Amino acid sequence: MIEINLIGTALGCETFLPWLRAHPHTSHLINVASIAGILAPPSMAAYSASKAGVIALSESIAAECGQRRPGVTIVCPGFFRSGLLTTWHLSSLLESKEATRRMRSAWWSSERVARQALRAARLNRRYLVVGVTARWLWRLKRLAPRVTTCIIRMVYKRLTRD
Repeated sequence: MIEINLIGTALGCETFLPWLRAHPHTSHLINVASIAGILAPPSMAAYSASKAGVIALSESIAAECGQRRPGVTIVCPGFFRSGLLTTWHLSSLLESKEATRRMRSAWWSSERVARQALRAARLNRRYLVVGVTARWLWRLKRLAPRVTTCIIRMVYKRLTRD
């Protein structure tokens, strides 16, 4: 997971940043992380760490570029409809059931996330947190990190009882 999500993103940035910097009027870097990279839910340590790394990598690139291009947008979606679960190896039946439930109930599609990412890049937004719940949890995490962790832990405990 670390190799694909973090190292793969880092290699892609290393490969394309010279070209992006050489074309400053039209360039923008969009890296896809996850709300899990911010919230770090239980039982998702490797995934959360890899996505938190993508966020840190993207922030570092933005700091290096300053006000110059390329601009940097970090996309942090919650669950959205995609083919991810067909290739994702979840470590427990509980995680699999919950991920499947959330994926099925999500009204965001991968196409809609992509359109929003392109719009955020055009507006030169640093973060795009996709989904109402994800945005509220992101705000809460910034204001009250311990409370957010406690809420996430309580939700996870409730899931393990079902």
